[in-house]
Amino acid sequence: MKAQTKRVSERATVRLRAEQPAGVKLDIDPLNSGLAEMILRLHSLEGMLPAERQMLIQDLIQQVEYFRCELQETRNRVILLENMANRDTLVPVFNRRGFLQELKRTISYAKRYKSCVSLIYLDIDKFKLINDRFGHSAGDKALTEIANILIEHTRASDVIGRIGGDKFAIILHHASNDDSLVKAAQLASQVAGRIMEIDGEEVSVTISAGVTELTFDDDPLNVLSRADRMMYANKQFASTSKQY
Repeated sequence: MKAQTKRVSERATVRLRAEQPAGVKLDIDPLNSGLAEMILRLHSLEGMLPAERQMLIQDLIQQVEYFRCELQETRNRVILLENMANRDTLVPVFNRRGFLQELKRTISYAKRYKSCVSLIYLDIDKFKLINDRFGHSAGDKALTEIANILIEHTRASDVIGRIGGDKFAIILHHASNDDSLVKAAQLASQVAGRIMEIDGEEVSVTISAGVTELTFDDDPLNVLSRADRMMYANKQFASTSKQY
């Protein structure tokens, strides 16, 4: 029906341009010509025979169905493009843009329902050394491996994003600061225990984490900045401790 209706609309375009009344200006193209034709015909509805009225109604139903299908296809394309724009191109998590949008929504949700939400900020230790020693493809492999570990060991309701380079962040719903500290330690242990083989060598990777609990008047960028500072402080403390 859709293809047939579109062909009817295209054929009507030429006729409409010739029959268009003086002083009436319509934006006519193959998509809306059928509807435009009906508008013109509705002006003379009183002079139509019953059979012509019935045909007009049938045409209108076909056009409405056609435009409904076109609108749904457009909506589906918009959703697909939005999802593509919000997903990381390397690993199966949100990119920075998508994660910040999710974090903004989460803050609004937490404020409305007085829900406890925390955020974990993760950074891969000495990631540059992996790229320098084995190449960027090895670095991509490490990022993918770590992303998969985060997915495996968090809940479906949690939100994971790669927010830049070797940095990840996780929104933990219904989790206090203490809950997130425990989860961050578990994730760090899982990452450290996963041995990757790169160019015939066994390589292990470690991560540093910072945790913060969201407040109702928080801003997404402030949350990330606060968790980033906590992560950096923990990384510095771990580095200093190893020296003794």
